[in-house]
Amino acid sequence: MQDSKVAEETPSAVVPEEADPSITNVELPDPFDIDSNDTGNQFAVTEYLSDIHRMLRDNEERCIIDHTYMNRQPDINARMRVILNDWLIEVHLKFKLRQETLYLCFQLIDRFLERNTVPRQSLQLVGVTGLMLASKYEEIYPPEIRDYVYICDNAYTRDQILKMEQTMLDKLNYTLSLPTCWSWMKRFAKAAHKENDLEFFHLLSYMIELSYFQMKMLSYRPSMLVAASVCFAKKMLKEDPEWSEVLQHHTGYEMENMKQCMNDLRGLILQAKNETQYKAVYKKFSHSKYSQVTRHSVDHIQEM
Repeated sequence: MQDSKVAEETPSAVVPEEADPSITNVELPDPFDIDSNDTGNQFAVTEYLSDIHRMLRDNEERCIIDHTYMNRQPDINARMRVILNDWLIEVHLKFKLRQETLYLCFQLIDRFLERNTVPRQSLQLVGVTGLMLASKYEEIYPPEIRDYVYICDNAYTRDQILKMEQTMLDKLNYTLSLPTCWSWMKRFAKAAHKENDLEFFHLLSYMIELSYFQMKMLSYRPSMLVAASVCFAKKMLKEDPEWSEVLQHHTGYEMENMKQCMNDLRGLILQAKNETQYKAVYKKFSHSKYSQVTRHSVDHIQEM
């Protein structure tokens, strides 16, 4: 009887409950998968993304421009290119064109100038024709030729612009679809979990547009320039971490590889605050429409 009472009071061995299969079979989210929320979005084409970005990487090799090409130009120089690009940003804003149109325009102009000597009186003609080509490629409703004649204050005729268009297309082998910085911006911003952060994207855009004012920035691949801009934007905003394994995975760059590029971006931002030659881009990104990102300082960031 006593034994029976003891047996009743002694707790039996704890038998673990059978695991709930609905929990154990759940796949943990892959931190490197930044597209899982888009699998149901047919416009995100998630099933093709790896192939698309592999193709962009391969094609990047074809769009590297010799950053010393101005040394071979007898009648124009780097300062004239700065003035041209500054004017093109104003024209781009006036025509209310897409951001990718501007980046393609700059690339087409540099590719053309790299291969052909141009007299100074034709440099603006090359610029406006580059913008026209980029607009035809990227825009749904591109400006008409008479708009370009007007914006040049009738310095060039309709026929001159059409003739330059034919010349540029011929020299560029009719290749307009090489990767630009735009090809990587949304992807890398997404890898930084900043795809919905408009201020971050404007800061990124500001650095990219500034880069088109300095010849040495042509030595960086578009993907490198965008990756460095993402990292430097996070530094400017004092975000932690500044770089991550996810960003490294999707950009293909370690922070160590981007230090020189970030130093150059820092220099451009400091220069833009003090020089009048970048006035169009500085004025553009000082506007509330672009989150007034020029207000952000780089004083707390030491040269790397």
